[in-house]
Amino acid sequence: MLRDRIALYVKDPTSEKITSAAFDYQGLINDPVLASFFSEVLRLKASVWGFRLCTEDAVLPVGGKEYFFKKGTTIWVPVPIVHRDEEIYKNPLDFEPYRFLKIDKEMNGQGQVQDKMSKKVLFTKRGKQTRMAHLPFGGGKSMV
Repeated sequence: MLRDRIALYVKDPTSEKITSAAFDYQGLINDPVLASFFSEVLRLKASVWGFRLCTEDAVLPVGGKEYFFKKGTTIWVPVPIVHRDEEIYKNPLDFEPYRFLKIDKEMNGQGQVQDKMSKKVLFTKRGKQTRMAHLPFGGGKSMV
């Protein structure tokens, strides 16, 4: 499936040289199916830690216990635990390349209904939308 998808962006399949000119680079990086595939690989295989800084005193309830964190405390979060949370990801240990795809139905110019795929998928936990359920490298704008 992945090879067939990448083949859509090969400019000259007869070329024996592999260069950046051989691919439609923008098409590759903007393809929602490829993005979902790579996000799923990173979800399952990235073994990183996320670091968060408490900007105020906080109490974190976990498993029936409460943990107090003083303002200024650095917390290390093992990202694979988030990526394997069954409340966020159905069958979290299964590889599902389409997990990060949102598929909507839309009408095309000929009046036919077709699938429209986008990269944005919102995950929920206990009925609420998660803010950061996918942290492949544990960073980003919400790192602190």
